[in-house]
Order: sequence, then C-alpha cells, then structure tokens
Amino acid sequence: MRKGFFWLIFLPFLVNAQKIRSLEDCFRMAELNNLTILQMKNQVELRNIEVKEAFDNMLPSLTAGGRASWNYGLTQNLTTGILENQTVFGNTWFIGVDMPLFRGFLLQKNKQLAELNRLLSEYQLEKTRQDIRANIATAYLQILMNAENLRSLQAQKKSTEKQVEKMQALVKAGARPLSDLKDLEAQLAQDKLNVVQAQNALQMAKLSLARMLESKDITSFEIDTVTAHFPVDKTLELKTPEQLFNQYLNENPSYLSAQTGLQISEKQIERARSGFYPSINLSGSWNTRFMDRERVAGVEPDPNNPYRVIGITETTHERVLAPNMRYIMGPPEPYFDQLNKNAGFSFGISLSIPVFNRFTARRQVEKARINAMNARIELENTRKQFRATVYKLHTDLRNAKHKLIAAEKNREAARIAYRYALEKLEAGVINPYDLDNIKARKIKAENQYITAKYEYLFKLKLLELSLKNSKQ
Repeated sequence: MRKGFFWLIFLPFLVNAQKIRSLEDCFRMAELNNLTILQMKNQVELRNIEVKEAFDNMLPSLTAGGRASWNYGLTQNLTTGILENQTVFGNTWFIGVDMPLFRGFLLQKNKQLAELNRLLSEYQLEKTRQDIRANIATAYLQILMNAENLRSLQAQKKSTEKQVEKMQALVKAGARPLSDLKDLEAQLAQDKLNVVQAQNALQMAKLSLARMLESKDITSFEIDTVTAHFPVDKTLELKTPEQLFNQYLNENPSYLSAQTGLQISEKQIERARSGFYPSINLSGSWNTRFMDRERVAGVEPDPNNPYRVIGITETTHERVLAPNMRYIMGPPEPYFDQLNKNAGFSFGISLSIPVFNRFTARRQVEKARINAMNARIELENTRKQFRATVYKLHTDLRNAKHKLIAAEKNREAARIAYRYALEKLEAGVINPYDLDNIKARKIKAENQYITAKYEYLFKLKLLELSLKNSKQ
C-alpha cells in the first residue's frame, strides 16, 4: 500500500524528469536558457526604451519646485524697504514649462533612427538564433548518429553471440576445432568493447547538447533518437541555388541587418543636416512667494514729529510744512493669500540661428555620407556572401546525397557478403579468421552509411536553418 502511494505521488515527477525532447524542444530550451540569446533580447528591450525616449524628447517638459529659507542678521525688510537686524522666513514656489517647437527636424530624425536601431537589434537577435539553432542541430544529429551506431554495434554483438553458441555446439560434437571457437570469442570480446565505446560516445554527445542548452539536470537529459522524427524540408534540394537565393534573400537576417544599417546611415545624413536649421523654443513660468514679516496695515500722523519742512515761499520766505506719517504695522497676511497676491507669470519664445559653428554641421554631414557609402558596400558584400553560402550549401547537400546513395549500395553489398560468409562458416568452407575480415568490411560499410546518412541530414538541415528564420 505504501509503495503504491509512493508511485502515485512521485510518478508524474519522474516521468517529467525523463522527458524525451525533440529538436523543437531543444530550440525552445535555447530560447529560454541560452545566455547569448538572453543578452540579445535585452538589447532589443534597450532599443525599445530608446524609441520611447526619442518620442518623449518631442514632448514639453514641466518642472515644479519650491524653496524655504531663513535669513538672520541685517537684511532688507521687504515690507518697508529698510535694512533691519531681523530673522526672516521666506517660501517660494515655481512651475516652469519648456517646449521645443522646431529643432531643424532633429527630434523627428532621432525618433526614426531609434526605430531603425530597434529593427536592427531584432534582426541581429534573429541571426543569433539562427547560428545557435545550427549548433543545436549539429549536436542533436551527433546524438542520433551515435545512437544509430550503437544500435548497429549491439546488433553485431548479438549476431556474434549466436555464432559463438553454434560454434560451441560444433566443437562439442567434434565437428570444428577449438581454435575456431576461440577466434569467435575474441571477436565477441571486441564487439563488446565497441559497444562500450559507442555507449560512452553517445553519453558524451548528450552531455554536450545539455550543456549547450544550459540544462539544469544533465543526467536525465534525453532526446528523441528516432531519425524519422527529425524534421527536414526535402523540398529545398529540388530547387536550384539561384531559386533559393532569390526566394530567401529578403528574409535572411544578415542581409536585413545590412539593409537596415544602410537606412540608418542615410537617416544620419538627414539628422546631420539639421545643424544648418534654426531652432525655436517656447517657455513659460509661474512663481510666487510668502514672507513671515509684518505688513503695512495703514498710515497715521507721527506724534513725535508731526510736521516736516518741504520748502520756503518765494516772497515771504515762510516755511512750507507737510505732515509726517508713519506706517501702522499689522500681522503677516495669511499664507495662501500671499501666494495668490504675489503670483507672477512669464512667457517667452526664443530663436537660435546657427550663423557660424566652425563648420561642425558640414563636417558631420560629410562623415555621415562616407558612412552611408560604407553601408552600401557592406550591403552588397552581404548579398554576395549570402549567394555564395547558398550555392555552397546546395552543392554540399547534392554531394552528400550522392555519397549517401553510394554508401547505401556498399552497405547492402557488404551485408549480403557477410550473410553468405556466415553460411560458409557453418558449412566449414571458411574459418572464423576469414569471417572476421568480411565482418570488418561490413562494419566499415555500416559506419560509412551511418556517417553519410547523417552528413546528408546535417547538410539539409543547415541549408534550411540558413534560409528560414525562426518565425517561419
């Protein structure tokens, strides 16, 4: 009962741990775990932020702030204008708006450049995916080849075991000498060694792919070793290299990257020309203040000095007097009343014309034009390289196909020869030594066929991955 409960609870986890992964599963693991792909994805995200920044730079800027200050000692009384020894508390607030109306199309060009740089990073990410998928397919096929080679050697070992059993019966009956049995036993020992070496090679290939995929559990990493489940597009070998080149040129990430690079360089020429244009800027601000000093509530005659002389008459020389007045001080006005009363607004528009900037704008345009010429050259080089790559991969695929056909015929002939040799051995026509030579040729033919088979699959898959991106 306890054992049944244990398997009921933990069986789903054990099955999941031993999941058989297909090639597409490996691609998805790389998409999630490969550090290079993750870095390239971060680059795309950075370019997305730069696009947002370029758009934000076209918006007006709004700033607001305030300040509180205390002044001690001899300072001017803002109410009376008289210097006094006093302690003054002041509070100011401000809001400022700044908006670029025209910068010689610089802001628009920066936004367009940011979008092109984002597109370029996406193409570079796709190129990285393409390269990593090719490496994964290579490692995956290596596992398939090692697995098939192991199955072939295991079948050979079983065949030799049966021969040993038959020879033991013949030796026991006195029909064959003991030396024939010893020769077959030596062959069986070699077959067992070959199986062990093939098992080690298969395990090392699995570990290599698991490390490539950044798998956390390397020991339980298993893939689908059925060759029929390895997806390949055999329609590609039916087309000419020129057809493949024309069909997939505008989908190749390297060519698209070079195209975008040319667009970026041409846009940089336009941005450099913005240095010849004037710029117009609009600004505005609002500010107010508060002071904790007493306010003037009114005036009254000065009882200590009620009059002052302001002149003398021309005829009588009598003094002309005027009343002396003094301020009646009251408490400070309320905080928000002062803020409302002292508020001020300002608006302005500025124009800047580049009369002479030491030829900076002109030199920037000249450098941008040279960069554009280099980008055109790079685009043409990329186009030629893609054509050469397609022709080479197609030629390699065709040669691999011919090699596979020849290897398959050679394997079939070796199998027939080996089958006849077994019949001759049982009839006593040949000895185990002669059989061993024929067997060696058969094993060699089997290995050549397996190598040719996976070389063909690899060339076909490499051509497919080099043409088609991961979105197809």
